[in-house]
Amino acid sequence: MRMLKNPTASIKIWIGHFADGADVQWDKPHPIQENCRTTEVTDAKTRVDSLLKQLVRAKNAGANFIVFPEFSLDIAQRKEVRLWLKSNECPHLLYIVPGSFHELPYIPQLRIASSRNLLIFT
Repeated sequence: MRMLKNPTASIKIWIGHFADGADVQWDKPHPIQENCRTTEVTDAKTRVDSLLKQLVRAKNAGANFIVFPEFSLDIAQRKEVRLWLKSNECPHLLYIVPGSFHELPYIPQLRIASSRNLLIFT
């Protein structure tokens, strides 16, 4: 957190992007016309593979913040982020923002994960 107190320090932000063909699934057939919720991202394996590559690239780039788009990571994929953080040292990484996603039921324990000096807010 020292860099946040130093006005001349630089901060690196990694913006995640997925061009893997995986897509969000909805609980109703017409998400634009109806009030509906996201259910999952499929193909799940494809998205997890893309996610892990993004995390490695961000880590190697020295990112302090990683931001993923809305609806890009479902609850199972966020679990993969937590597992990755537990097995990878990232001293420069401060926050990961996985973008919003509709989860039912609401489980608070799955919405914040920590790894030493890092918190993930979902």
